Amino acid sequence: MSSSRPHPWQQDSSAVAASPQHDQPPERPLRIRQYFVDASVRSRDRDNMDFGGAAWCTWETGQWVGRGIALGNAWAHRDELSLQAEIMAIDFFLDEALAKAYQLDVFVVYSDCTFAMYDVDAQKRGQYRGPHYRLLENIGEKIEELEDRGKSVVFKYIPGHLPPSPNNYQAFGNHAADEMAKIACRASMHGKTEFKGWEKSLIIYANDGWMIPEERAGQPASTAVWDRNWG
Repeated sequence: MSSSRPHPWQQDSSAVAASPQHDQPPERPLRIRQYFVDASVRSRDRDNMDFGGAAWCTWETGQWVGRGIALGNAWAHRDELSLQAEIMAIDFFLDEALAKAYQLDVFVVYSDCTFAMYDVDAQKRGQYRGPHYRLLENIGEKIEELEDRGKSVVFKYIPGHLPPSPNNYQAFGNHAADEMAKIACRASMHGKTEFKGWEKSLIIYANDGWMIPEERAGQPASTAVWDRNWG
């Protein structure tokens, strides 16, 4: 009976991080931090226009800190927009990972979207054939840059919308990332730039037109797929 290898987010993060150096102990303990990513897509009632938001967060200095990005508006199939927003949350997080690479060795990324993590893994193995190849290619380049610097990025699945409890730290992280993504989504929908209370800790980047039709070779514009606007 054959057995398939586990997906990256099904592996033990400590084992993945330590395996290259199991023959000799590291000079110092590995610096590991957990991050949580999430996305939100909502429709505006008056015109059915979809708006998106994505976010990452982590527990640092005794509080949840993170950033959200207002993705703007787009026309496309709702499920496709939701998946791309989840992938963009990962891409957004990797910018932070690159900035913090001098402080950390292992980035453990929790997501409640297995489809997004599967696509990232498929792209890394050269097996992705879907509509988000440019975005995933960019993600792959960032992960490769981190690995070239001796860092590890480990993806882990966390079920979404579990009630936070003292015995489930990851549920708190997922909840915090979800709330940040919803705020970013509302910022897209209402053009909100001022925040109150804890929302002030959230940095919002406005990026209208976050998806544009992109023609594939041999395909008319009417059958174009949607991808991120890199312009």
